[in-house]
Amino acid sequence: MIAMTEANDKRPLLIKILAILSFIWMGYTILGLSADLLRGPISDDEMLDIELDMVQEKNSLRQASDGNATFMIGEVDKVVNYLQVRRANHNLATSLDLLTYLIGLTGVIFMVRRRVLGFHLYIIYSLLAIATVYFYATPQSIPVTLTLGSTFSGGLFVLLYSRNLRWMKSAG
Repeated sequence: MIAMTEANDKRPLLIKILAILSFIWMGYTILGLSADLLRGPISDDEMLDIELDMVQEKNSLRQASDGNATFMIGEVDKVVNYLQVRRANHNLATSLDLLTYLIGLTGVIFMVRRRVLGFHLYIIYSLLAIATVYFYATPQSIPVTLTLGSTFSGGLFVLLYSRNLRWMKSAG
């Protein structure tokens, strides 16, 4: 009986891997967002450099594709617009992102400790990671690739974490 309980208490390999990946990603992002919040919005010179880089990117897309890169050129324009909007709303955007990642980190910690509430917090984090940009930017200024990337990665991790729900529920 004790051997079965110990085997049941052993943390699954999948949750270990997912938790390590999540801790690395969220920890790095939280540190970066904290530094951004203290530093303030990017300067006019930095924004100009970014815009010049994006113009060069659009030119290389035009040359490499023979006119078939309309979508990607539009995405580059949206990235510039998004960065301008984010810069104008720096404190709100950075604070929302920081709160979102703290919720996600809390969710992962709870899941590692076998609390199902962590899974629900992680779902909230995944949805907020997609939705928070819409609090300060219009849908037209948000790159599709940003929304799709957040949706895909969040959905994948929620699916993978859900594979461990039985283990989390067996704690109680």
